[in-house]
Amino acid sequence: MVHYIKKAKIILYFEGRYCYVKQVNIILEEYICCRRKRINLKNRTDYKGDKMNKRINKIIAILLSIVIVFANQTVVYGGIEQQDNEDYLEGYENLNIDEDLDISKFATPSIASFRMASLLNTGGGFTRRTTAPESWNNYYYNAAYNPYTYETYVRNADLIGECTWYVWGRAYEILGYRPNISNRYAKDFYAYNLNSGAYPYGNEPKLGAIACFAPHNHADWTGHVAIVEAVGGDGSVILSEYNFVSRHAFSANRYLNPTEARTWVQGYIYLRPDDPVIPDHIPGPVGGSDDDIADGDYTIRSDVAEGRSLGWEGDGNTNGQNVCLKDYFKNGDYVWTLERQSDDSFIVKTKQGGKLLDILGGPYSYGNEKNAIMWDYVQGNDNQRWYIVRNGGGYRFIAKHSGYSLDVRNGDATDGNNIYQYYPNESTAQRFYLEKHDFPNVEETSANDLKDNATYIIRSKLDVSKVITSESDSSGANGKNIF
Repeated sequence: MVHYIKKAKIILYFEGRYCYVKQVNIILEEYICCRRKRINLKNRTDYKGDKMNKRINKIIAILLSIVIVFANQTVVYGGIEQQDNEDYLEGYENLNIDEDLDISKFATPSIASFRMASLLNTGGGFTRRTTAPESWNNYYYNAAYNPYTYETYVRNADLIGECTWYVWGRAYEILGYRPNISNRYAKDFYAYNLNSGAYPYGNEPKLGAIACFAPHNHADWTGHVAIVEAVGGDGSVILSEYNFVSRHAFSANRYLNPTEARTWVQGYIYLRPDDPVIPDHIPGPVGGSDDDIADGDYTIRSDVAEGRSLGWEGDGNTNGQNVCLKDYFKNGDYVWTLERQSDDSFIVKTKQGGKLLDILGGPYSYGNEKNAIMWDYVQGNDNQRWYIVRNGGGYRFIAKHSGYSLDVRNGDATDGNNIYQYYPNESTAQRFYLEKHDFPNVEETSANDLKDNATYIIRSKLDVSKVITSESDSSGANGKNIF
């Protein structure tokens, strides 16, 4: 095995019971599991393990502890389909180790799972495989389904555990019917599909696609195939495969960054139809805003949590200030004025400074996560107009220019969490309640000095038309409700 340790000055070479050390300046590049293979170490050894001084021994002990942690889950970069290939192994002697690579490639399952959850998506209707196929799964272990489970022309033995065996079974599993793909070497898969025209193909990774690696390009002379289980917005991928990390072993978490996903892979065979394309803008509601909403002053409460409302950062009087979720129990009330327009949309502006609820970027600011801000009124700008329609027990605010809904980012109730537009869904992040501010014409003001044995009205700050009272009872009995 060969270990290159990130930003260390030590390379460890393990061969049998010997350990060789060389002091160099490199960064993390490759981890290769080679079965029954001796690596050429000439010109690489400065010290031999049997004669290392105490300081070197201490360093190796530390590095070995790191190696042990990553040994079984480390992602490997040169899939060894036939591990006794001299030319393939010698190719690793000339690898460029100057590129700064992502430490996430050497991830434990928990780290890989975290990266998956935070960076990648698996799309609707697609179930990612994270475990090895079950022994009862016909797609993999029944010769009537999988041609690699019995003796083939490739060799006089079944090929269970090979990358081709796994990809055939996984393709059957994804499609639900027998795939029209090669039953030869991995290197033949892409050309076979080009000739047959059975499936679309290309250089962009897509969910469920077969990733084909050409011979000697991060694969051995037989090539290599794997399945794309997740795709990041930046073009990075997660692969599942067999016979890459180690001989006939399953791996579900191999990460390729966007550059690797394009340059290491010969091409992708797209087994699945493309996921429906979500338009970046859609029509507004046919009926316009609900008729029961009157012009006036409102607190716009969010359904993500009690005590959260639509608010803003700063003084509320400056263009570009961010619109966000605010804790009105802690920060006080944020009041918005709603004014219905001739097209049945609303202008929503701050009571305090008259700035309008606006989507950053202007009337052509389409798509998800375009930020909500405050801005001066601009004649004709539909990114400052909102249709307000029923959404369950509350309301949905729909931006006129895009048809997208006002949304609390990730449904997170944290004070100060961002507000933006997002494709409509049924989550609480897109449901708001309107609390009307009907300020009555009253002469009372807060008492300057509280006096004993005096009578006071306790009025709600949120809605001064509401006061605290008790259940009517002339007897003065205990246990009566306060509301």
